[in-house]
Amino acid sequence: MHEYKVLKVDATAVATAGPWIPCDININPFNVAIAGIIGSAGSGTYRFEHTLNNVFDTTEPVRAFVHEDISAQSTDADGNYAFPVCAIRLVVVSAASAMSVRYVINQAGT
Repeated sequence: MHEYKVLKVDATAVATAGPWIPCDININPFNVAIAGIIGSAGSGTYRFEHTLNNVFDTTEPVRAFVHEDISAQSTDADGNYAFPVCAIRLVVVSAASAMSVRYVINQAGT
């Protein structure tokens, strides 16, 4: 199985979160590559978050955890998840002006 997603978060001066992207926690080995790519205009900071909750279960609040390496990023960055997480999203934490961040999530396994 191979999943490749490219999404974009546009933000102004307020924090903006992208949608949760579910991961397949049953693939073995579990491995997900992530990358944040800042657009040519604007400036600010972003982070990746993950959850161990089922994001489709509306009876339980989703608890977000911040990726330990990509937590206050102001330039392009990449990282990975080597252990299962249920979903991943990108959050623009602050923006000095209108900014755009594309994010890539690539999951491969069998």
